[in-house]
Amino acid sequence: MGIKGTLWLGLLGYLFFLVASFPASLAWSWLRVDPGVLTLEEISGTPWSGRAARIIAAHFEMGPLQWKIPIDSWLKLTPRITLDLKGKDAFHLQGSVMVDKALTVSVQEMVFSSPLSSMSPLLVRIPVDLVGQLEVHVDHLAVDDGKVVAIRARGQLMHFAVGIPWDKALGGYTLEAKLGVDGEVLLHIRDVDGVVQTALVMKLYADGRYVLRGSLRAGKGMDDQMANLLKQWIGLERGKVLPVRVEGNLGAFL
Repeated sequence: MGIKGTLWLGLLGYLFFLVASFPASLAWSWLRVDPGVLTLEEISGTPWSGRAARIIAAHFEMGPLQWKIPIDSWLKLTPRITLDLKGKDAFHLQGSVMVDKALTVSVQEMVFSSPLSSMSPLLVRIPVDLVGQLEVHVDHLAVDDGKVVAIRARGQLMHFAVGIPWDKALGGYTLEAKLGVDGEVLLHIRDVDGVVQTALVMKLYADGRYVLRGSLRAGKGMDDQMANLLKQWIGLERGKVLPVRVEGNLGAFL
């Protein structure tokens, strides 16, 4: 190898070192993300493998967040980032996000686990204290130009209960998400020996609108106190089917 070749090889090696060791904190500052939307604090590492000790998104405070972007995914022009996000009260989200050559964003094998207490900013409009553990597994989710074009996910709400001052168990519930014929996301909600027999379908649209339809019915395990509570709260009466039709926008919860 000649002198020029050696110089070029050294220059390329030096550039690779600069890119590989570039500070993630500096890269984040260059993005100029609105702090009211997303804030990362105590950032360490590089854009390819790093950590943020604290994250603030909307009304949520979480952390730490760890990420890794394999070099081979860049070489294939399909960057893939592996995320591991934790929070208080056993909040945990783990999975990978990939962007293909058509700029379609795909989520693969994403696992989300959280007690309802960690999601309290989304539940402030509900007039009672709800407790339970939400587990969600996203097998596949694809978003193109801001619209969901594919989704396959399932989940369960375990140990669901109305908390203080009633402390009444409501049982377990299953969730299943898939894509509707008009491109909307369909979320099926059913009880598993629940105190409230549940058969609901929520339609979620790209503009944030939702429509919740289905029915509720008192189950065999409902005691008098819970029956009176649900009658006052949502109008559910024993021996009768309560039809459900609710419409709104998810933005109202944020």
